[in-house]
Amino acid sequence: MKAKKLWITFVVSSVIASSFNYSYAAVLHEINQTQQVTNGATHISKEILTSEGWQDLNILRIDLSNPNVELKPITTQVLGERDNILNMATQHGAVAAVNADYFDMSSKTPAFGPVVSDGTIDQAYNNDYNTLGPAKYMGTLLVGEDGTASMDYYSVKMWVEIDGQKAFDLSSYNRIPSSVRIPFIIDRSYYTNNQALITKYQSSVGLYTILVEDDEVTYVSSLNEVVEVPKNGYAIMVSGDKFSTYGPYLTEGAEINIAQVVSLNNAVVEQIENLQMAVGGGGLILKNGAAYQGEAHKVSASSKEPRTIVANTYKENEILLITIDGRLSNTLGATHQDMITILQNLGAKDAMYLDGGGSTTLVARNEGETTLTIQNRPSGTVQRNVANGIGVFTTNATGEVANLTLEPSSERTFVGESITFNLKATDKNGNPVQLNQKEVSLSIAGVTGDFSGFKFSPKTTGNGLVVATVGDVSATAEIKVTQPKGLMIEPATLQLDENATKQVQVYGVDSEGYKIPITTGQITWKSKNSKVSAAGTTIAATNKAIDQLEASYQGATGKVNVVVGPSVVALESFEESLGKWAAGGSTVEGKVEASKEVKYHGNQSIKMTYTFNKDSNKQVAYTVFDKPIVLTEDAKSLNMWILANGQGDTLKVQVEDAKGKVHYLTLADSLNHTGWKYMSAALPNDIAMPAKATKLYVYSANGSKEKRTSAIYMDHVSMTRGDRNAENSSARSDYQFDSHYKPTLQAATGNQYSVKVLGPTSISGMVHSDETLAKMSKKVNTGASMIVQASKNNLPLSLSPKVATYNNTFGQATQGALDVIFVGTDNGGIRETNGSQWAQLKQSLQASTGKHIVLVMSKNPTTQFSDAREGKALHDYLAEYKKTTGKNVFVVTTGSTSKEVRIEDGIRYIRLNGLATSTGQVGEGEYLLFKVVGDDIYYTFESML
Repeated sequence: MKAKKLWITFVVSSVIASSFNYSYAAVLHEINQTQQVTNGATHISKEILTSEGWQDLNILRIDLSNPNVELKPITTQVLGERDNILNMATQHGAVAAVNADYFDMSSKTPAFGPVVSDGTIDQAYNNDYNTLGPAKYMGTLLVGEDGTASMDYYSVKMWVEIDGQKAFDLSSYNRIPSSVRIPFIIDRSYYTNNQALITKYQSSVGLYTILVEDDEVTYVSSLNEVVEVPKNGYAIMVSGDKFSTYGPYLTEGAEINIAQVVSLNNAVVEQIENLQMAVGGGGLILKNGAAYQGEAHKVSASSKEPRTIVANTYKENEILLITIDGRLSNTLGATHQDMITILQNLGAKDAMYLDGGGSTTLVARNEGETTLTIQNRPSGTVQRNVANGIGVFTTNATGEVANLTLEPSSERTFVGESITFNLKATDKNGNPVQLNQKEVSLSIAGVTGDFSGFKFSPKTTGNGLVVATVGDVSATAEIKVTQPKGLMIEPATLQLDENATKQVQVYGVDSEGYKIPITTGQITWKSKNSKVSAAGTTIAATNKAIDQLEASYQGATGKVNVVVGPSVVALESFEESLGKWAAGGSTVEGKVEASKEVKYHGNQSIKMTYTFNKDSNKQVAYTVFDKPIVLTEDAKSLNMWILANGQGDTLKVQVEDAKGKVHYLTLADSLNHTGWKYMSAALPNDIAMPAKATKLYVYSANGSKEKRTSAIYMDHVSMTRGDRNAENSSARSDYQFDSHYKPTLQAATGNQYSVKVLGPTSISGMVHSDETLAKMSKKVNTGASMIVQASKNNLPLSLSPKVATYNNTFGQATQGALDVIFVGTDNGGIRETNGSQWAQLKQSLQASTGKHIVLVMSKNPTTQFSDAREGKALHDYLAEYKKTTGKNVFVVTTGSTSKEVRIEDGIRYIRLNGLATSTGQVGEGEYLLFKVVGDDIYYTFESML
């Protein structure tokens, strides 16, 4: 068969380039990563936080004028079979790829549009006999030999010519048509022989097979005869009932030519004999940079879906292959109108859909790597098997090393803790070069240590510069070697079954708060109660116990609390024992009864109904348990399920210890929830055990302005086992490792100054005398240059001279070299509260001239943002800001009944509980004190009284 002629036809479309304003979510924050796949092909990853949520884009930017790169279709080796893009790209030797054409998921059929490679059609339907493609406004991507890419509704036609004259039409090439009564062609690309087709049609019309080599008919089979397809030719398949029509043209020795035409609007205006590639797709999106106004095949145009798109740009010979993820948590997808805006922002000129939804997949090798990696997140969590794709190929064989990249497994380590380096090499075209370790020379300056292959074990502290050299090409990487100041064990509290083991992770923490995993062989352990043992990172126990283990490493220590046996033990579900009603004050009425209709566990709960009559004095309603609830020696907290209706009263439990001392433990400062809620009160460290819970009571400290009746239900009381004398396991105390923390701070003198930060001081159910308010005001004011109220819940303290208060909006205050920035997060994060604060925060940080940044918000980004991804993005932004500016960054939040300090990547997250203590004792309330001394800053916690 002679070279196929492809008449690629164009007409000028009457596209009206009107200007439309499509609404699209505001961009709040963007995370971009760019890496070279090969010379001429770049992979760009964009994680975009918008006012609506996260938009995830992966873009292959291809320069088709670069001789090192080209596009080709990639398909499965068996016609009609499907495979995932990663497998297809790997089998074809592509360096990157995206999925391409649409296909029928319900049957084993090829893709809808044509597949053209290196100037020949690999697969195509004749669109005169097939209703797909342009008839359904499904476009085709064409790439000419000169690298020019176009997208439009191209149709394919094909026929057999005898002596230069058209003899008859063909219905398809390497595609099984819906009707075989029009002849079709198969070649060796997908068929070794015709067996599968004969099997399919022999019981109906049957098939004749005409073999063609070098444009000459070499064999005409009998009906349903199984024959091999020529290696350098093709076979024309003719149905048995139509052979009399077409057979006379196809006698042995006849010379024939296959004509194939790709046309636009049925008009031939230009002929291109060598087409680099073509592949089918979907509807047009853009034409000349404007929204396409004609008919277009769009899937779920108005809903946000995963999308795959091909586009060209105003830069000559540049093409974009784009995927947008969707249908997953924390990733939006895109509507058709979203796509228009996104593509225009990317500088696209013309654009067309490829198959999206669950098919959307982009694979590419990472810079310097030989294997391909899935770069996006397919919506089905795994790749879908698809019909074909667009592959990106390098045209050059791998050359000599031209560039090196040296990546340490960690930028920080301790003396004796090794770092492993990954060295990647590429040639002048960015193609990976395999290295022999013997070719590589490694050295280090700034610290001393030993190399073992690509692993370095430091012997001294300091800043190290590692140099890797291959021939005359070098790469460097910086590391920092320190000594641990303390150990952190995760989890901080471990629950073990009896006769069981579990793993923990031990980290060393340096003076800047950076965590580094510790080699297990260098850790020694000590047991407090000799009930639990440990070796390496494995904790083991035999019998039910409460214990605390202390790990030691290079003089640093850390502790883990271990509970062997159940961590939570059920105590009472009020199936038989109930309670009696009691009241504090004559204006309180009520009753206690069993409730079988409303219950959390078992057959019934206790319902306490109470009425607070109009009274300005404190009013209290009690349930006195018929049988006190016993808390054993190993109890750490008392828990129960409470159903409320947002009445706002304070809820406490009365506990009497073994010495007869009564403790009043707070379950809720304010019953502001509706429905069932699990509530817990920590037992004081000094409580004498065993103890017993005797009463549950609600009260309104300020009485009631009018008569109101409320009710609570209580059920399923339990206790949490643990060491009461240990640090609160749910609250981190990283300040113990922090060089900026001091147990006490002297008053500022000279040019020094102090800033005091208060947690919540107005606590529901807690009433203070004027004398107490005055004492707190005096204590806070003394020595303070500025006072920051980090909560909206504040007592009417007399504060001076400079006061700044959090009110869930953006704000700023400055004291010397300390900048305070307020960011509202009450709704669960910045975006949910007011997304414009992202820009305000960045602008303020970039404009800050201060050495110290105190960021005040109500939610901790690392643990409390409802969108954990937004929280991580904010943390990463702050960590990079600290790294590049050298500034100290503190993030102060409020909440809970205990303070906490978490240090992550050098960012100090400090939670203040203010007067919200577990015991309700105002004397246990604390504020945060910053003291600035020159360029240094220190902090501590001081009592409010």
